[in-house]
Amino acid sequence: MVVVVTSVTTVLGGGLALRVPDGPFPFPVARFDPRAALRVLGDRRVRLASFGYFGHMWELYAMWAWIGSYLLASFERRGVVGAEPWAIGLTFGRSPWLVLAVGLVWGASVIADSALFST
Repeated sequence: MVVVVTSVTTVLGGGLALRVPDGPFPFPVARFDPRAALRVLGDRRVRLASFGYFGHMWELYAMWAWIGSYLLASFERRGVVGAEPWAIGLTFGRSPWLVLAVGLVWGASVIADSALFST
């Protein structure tokens, strides 16, 4: 259901974006130049910022990709059946409240620094 709702809202958002005019200051169409990527990555500051962002995105997507399976397995090991999975790492199979607390802190911190890396 999550994938269906997300997909539908994505298509709707794309349709809305097509209706937005280009604005008063259109940019000329640029041709792709692969050498530009090498020039940009040649700048140490840009390279470090880019790798920080890439690492952040890796952590963010990795967390959301495996968190559900991890929580389900952790709670099953603890004997909690039919509970909503909530949380991480060394807390596997421990008290669901501990797993929940660590999961909430990790989830909030993973998302909280997105704005930093996006800018």
